[in-house]
Amino acid sequence: MRRLNVDSDGVRIWSGYFSGGKLIRLDPTTGKFTEWKIPHQVSQPYDFQPDNGTIWFSDAGQGGCIINFNPKTETFTYFPGPQRADMPKIRLTREGGIWYSPRSSQRYPGLGVLYPDITKITTLAAYPR
Repeated sequence: MRRLNVDSDGVRIWSGYFSGGKLIRLDPTTGKFTEWKIPHQVSQPYDFQPDNGTIWFSDAGQGGCIINFNPKTETFTYFPGPQRADMPKIRLTREGGIWYSPRSSQRYPGLGVLYPDITKITTLAAYPR
């Protein structure tokens, strides 16, 4: 398990089986675990960030990507990174950006930002939620 986090409601705990390619959720009030198989080969889910009912997470096994999971529809949306490197830490901003720092990439070090909705780009500043 890697970098678990609590959902937007502050109730359920999210994490993943890093070597098993699964996203998991624990509801501590019931003790129930729910698992979803990530539909990508060699998936290695890493860091989990809640976002108004969905969960964003980085995936090391895809060579560098960020995935959004909607538990209501049980759908995964995949955003490949521009370089082949995992992203061990992601942060969401109140402007709708997802900042990440690639690791294991000597050729392309640095920071990156993903705006899933490009119409929300109003500034290059990043303010935490």
